[in-house]
Amino acid sequence: MKVEKGKVVFNAIANNKHLNTQCGVHGEFASTVLDSVTGCAVQTLLGAGVAYGTIDLNIKMIRPVPKDENLIAEGNVNQNL
Repeated sequence: MKVEKGKVVFNAIANNKHLNTQCGVHGEFASTVLDSVTGCAVQTLLGAGVAYGTIDLNIKMIRPVPKDENLIAEGNVNQNL
């Protein structure tokens, strides 16, 4: 795991617990990882006790998430709102 101001990197590995009924990694695994890493990146810019939340999350899958492979997730804050 790597944490900097406005940036967080961590790894995740999908295993058998993350499979859907067709034995592929469920898309929600990727959604959860992406939501977590971006939320953590935002948190690095907020003061103590300040909360945040995801308002909209839209993901387009271009290929299946691999099972039992180390995936690197990187969240970057590009704009302060």
